[in-house]
Amino acid sequence: MVSAVPEPYRAPRVSVVVLGVVAVCVLVACASVCTSAAEAATTCAALRGRRLLSTHAIKVVERTGEVRGVVYSCVPPRGRVHLLGVASDDTGSSAYEVTVLARAGAWLALNFRNQIGSHTSEEIGKACQATSGRCYRFFAGASPEPSLEAEIPVLRFALEQVLINEFGQMALALANYDTVQIVGCGSGGARVLLDSGPLAQIPSASLRLEGHTVSWLDAGTPRSASP
Repeated sequence: MVSAVPEPYRAPRVSVVVLGVVAVCVLVACASVCTSAAEAATTCAALRGRRLLSTHAIKVVERTGEVRGVVYSCVPPRGRVHLLGVASDDTGSSAYEVTVLARAGAWLALNFRNQIGSHTSEEIGKACQATSGRCYRFFAGASPEPSLEAEIPVLRFALEQVLINEFGQMALALANYDTVQIVGCGSGGARVLLDSGPLAQIPSASLRLEGHTVSWLDAGTPRSASP
């Protein structure tokens, strides 16, 4: 009879301990979520950081740290803040970089350079509408550090020319060691190869984007298409 008495009381004690641990975990998770939510809800007027772009219509800011830079956009003075992307550095040496490649109206072409280990970097190109936070990826590529370039004979394409219009459409000139590609991107991110040829045949500098029309020169002959 004596041994039967403690049993009903031991089970609740274990439950209380478990519930206490769960409660702490929930509080920690909630704190993390709430912090992120609070940061995302920051008004445009209160958004601080390195300004990548600032006009009366849009504001683009990068918040930097040792291992990453986070890019936000908003409409002044009290518009909602949108997350556009993150650049990072696995080595912790702040070797990442964010660059505005082109802009038209509320649309931006951004390049996020990530440092992957000590010998490789990665570039991610994103087109973003600063007023809504809507983005699509238009480019991705990795490169070794210059001292290792000759040891990796891969014909990687790099961004030579980047153009964007106010509708979110893009025209790209991508080049490797011997070839140029002319690429069009729709406002939803769909890519289409418009032309390809030797470096001497298609000058990247000839690329134009006017309205919805992409134009360029191929062997001296004008060409055009819609992205």
